[in-house]
Amino acid sequence: MDTDNHEQAQQSESKDDEHNHKEHDQDESHSEIVANYKYRCKNSASPSSITVALFKFFPGIHEIRAMWVDQMQQGAITLTPNHRIIKF
Repeated sequence: MDTDNHEQAQQSESKDDEHNHKEHDQDESHSEIVANYKYRCKNSASPSSITVALFKFFPGIHEIRAMWVDQMQQGAITLTPNHRIIKF
């Protein structure tokens, strides 16, 4: 008998979780876009930073996860409208 109560509790929790997730989906929309860019500098000096202006043109973007690689190092950073500079 205890097993039946346990199964019912799990089923009830599962239904509640699905219901809450559906409410979350209706309130918010999430999108993922993957883009790759390759920059080549004409002179031998590498830039020390890049300022990302996408937030200005697309105000619905809340964060960008940027990864970069050059001949000497690599890195990753999460950019936001208030923090939009990638430093090398």
